[in-house]
Amino acid sequence: MQQVRCGVLRGTCSRWLSWEFQNPSAPPYIRTPAATMEEIADKLQHDGASQVYSNVRDKDIADAPCNVRVVENKKASQARSARQVTGARTCHNLADEVQSVINMAYTDNFVRQVVATAGKVPSVILYTDRQIDKLKGFCMDRKDGSVLGFDKTCNLGSMYVTIRYDRRV
Repeated sequence: MQQVRCGVLRGTCSRWLSWEFQNPSAPPYIRTPAATMEEIADKLQHDGASQVYSNVRDKDIADAPCNVRVVENKKASQARSARQVTGARTCHNLADEVQSVINMAYTDNFVRQVVATAGKVPSVILYTDRQIDKLKGFCMDRKDGSVLGFDKTCNLGSMYVTIRYDRRV
């Protein structure tokens, strides 16, 4: 395989051409050591990318990343990994929001049921076991008694929320 220096690239250029062949005046790429990247990952939990870059560069210039973009990429990579672990997704529209809530029904103890029917607004049932136990205790108490009510007027963002409330009599 022959490598060719490219002055100006026209059309498609094969992926095997490295940056130094595309731009001869650019400095050579040097990978940031793994120990430095681990240090950057630890510091990113507390500080911003530019602050971490400054601290690492001032500490040891030989092992410092070549620019702040390396630290920003590490921060983005950590955020992406955290989203994959937790199952969180970025929601761009209502369909993404509904799909995200449906996935939460399998992973979250608070989301108990999601009902999506054609031609109707999706319904999501949310409760914990503790809430049900308290509800049983309040409503089934023969001495004091309680009133159980539902309020359908609450609007939470782009969704309407029905809230259950109880009041002792």
